[in-house]
Parts: sequence; structure tokens; C-alpha cells
Amino acid sequence: MTAWDWLSTVSKGLMYLAMLTTVGGLFVAFYYPQLWLWRRYLIPASLVGLVSVCLYFLVQIGQVNQGGLAGMLDLQMGQILATTVLGDGMRWRISGFMLILLSGLAMLLADSSTRFARLATPGFVLGIAGVLALAMSLAVLGHVNTLDLTARLAVMLHFMAVSLWAGALLPLLVACRSFDANSSLQTQSLHRTLLQFSHAGWFFLSLMLLSGIVMMVYLLDELSELSGSQYGRLLMLKIGLVLVMMLAGAFNKFLLLSRWQSSGPGEVTRKLQGVITAEIGLVLLVVAVTSVMTTLIGPGR
Repeated sequence: MTAWDWLSTVSKGLMYLAMLTTVGGLFVAFYYPQLWLWRRYLIPASLVGLVSVCLYFLVQIGQVNQGGLAGMLDLQMGQILATTVLGDGMRWRISGFMLILLSGLAMLLADSSTRFARLATPGFVLGIAGVLALAMSLAVLGHVNTLDLTARLAVMLHFMAVSLWAGALLPLLVACRSFDANSSLQTQSLHRTLLQFSHAGWFFLSLMLLSGIVMMVYLLDELSELSGSQYGRLLMLKIGLVLVMMLAGAFNKFLLLSRWQSSGPGEVTRKLQGVITAEIGLVLLVVAVTSVMTTLIGPGR
């Protein structure tokens, strides 16, 4: 295991996190249209995503070049890699982050002034196109790029389901921390958003599990690999972490949100912040495991 392997794993993890947070943030922003979501969250997250894609590509150049950090700036090697599947995937990701960035800018203008209200629809369309572009990048890279259309569709659906669920946690946490309990309008808006997310979350979870099973069938030759290979054991760890997240989500839905009126919005949101923070910690672990699985190990090992 070389330093380049670890750099590749870390930069890929950063890229995965940026993909999750931009897609999840876009979902929350459409349901909970607050100016700070566009200005202080979605637009910066898109910019971080663009930087993470460039960083990952530079690390790949350095890994192939083996010329130290200066080797990351090898223009000729970069041009060669840009013509490969890696280059295709990076172009899809850059396009995705750029489209979501433009969506954020359009929606920010639309929410800031009635003069730009007509930008809301183009902004929504740009955001959806950006999500699809990011999903497409996973279909042309990684372990499924040599498999058939069903496997590629499964990984795209898996990414979108995970992003819409896990990627929405951070903006929801920020929303819970920043809302004004004395404002009835903000309270009603946040409550409605949390309820909509909790209802939609079970659909996303079902889609995530179904697509995950399809991917597992394609990537594992037999079930014994779950315990007999490094990849299988990491996959089991990942599944275990997701199950804990599902339990936390059920706790939020059935035990906390149901007490919105009886306990009061302030008390419920304080407890939600603790649970969501724990869920975000689990998401970080899942992303770390996924980065190791897709960079250092791979199926069959």
C-alpha cells in the first residue's frame, strides 16, 4: 500500500462527500427554500465538489507518473488520462457540479428578488440535470463500468437514493440549529420539511436496498464471499452501519417528530440535532469504507 493509494482513497472520499452533500442539499433546498441554504451551503458545496474532482484527477496523474508531487502536474500524462474512462467520469462529475452550482445561483437570485422569479424553473431543471450527471459518472467508473445496463442503472439509482437520504442530513442539521422557534412561519416550514423528508426517506431507503441487492448480485460470485473475502467483510460492515442509520431514522420519525406539538418545536429540534449529528458520523464511516472498497480492494479480494 503506497502513499498514492492512500491519497487516492482520501481524495475519492472527499469527492464522494461532495457528491452526497450537493445532491442532498439540493433536495432540502427545494423543500425548505431559505436563502442561506443556497448562499452558505449549496453553492460552497458545489465549489468544493469541483475542487475535489480536480484534486482526485491530479492524484491519479501522480500515481501513474510516480514522479512525486511534481508528477501530479505532468500535462502530457493528464492529456492521456483525459482520453480514458477516468477522463469520461471526471467530465461527468465536473458537469454535474457545475450544473448544480448554476442551479444554486439561479435559485438564489429567484428567492432574492421577484425580478428574477422566472429563474426558479430553469434552476430546478439545472439541478436535476446535475444530479443525473453525477449519477452517470458512477456508471462509467468503478466496478460496474464493464457490466451490463442493469448494473449501471442500479449503481445510478443507489447513488441517488443514498444522496437524497444521507446527503440531506447536514443541511437538515443546519436548518434545525438556525431556525427561529419564535417565528410561526419558520416553525411550520421546518416541521413540514422534516415530515416530508421522513416520509420520502423510507422510499429512498427501499430504493437504496433494492439497488444495493442488485449490485451485490453482480459484484459477488457467491454469498460466501461476504465472510470469505476482504471486500465482503467490508460490505457487511457497510450494511451494518446503514442498518444503524435506519434505526436512527425510525427513532426520529416515530419518537421525536410525533412529539412536535406536545413537547414543543424547540425541545424536539434540540433532540433531533443530537441524533442527526450521530447519523452524519455514521455517513462519514460509510463513505470511508466505500472509498477503501472501491480504491484499495475491489470485488473478489
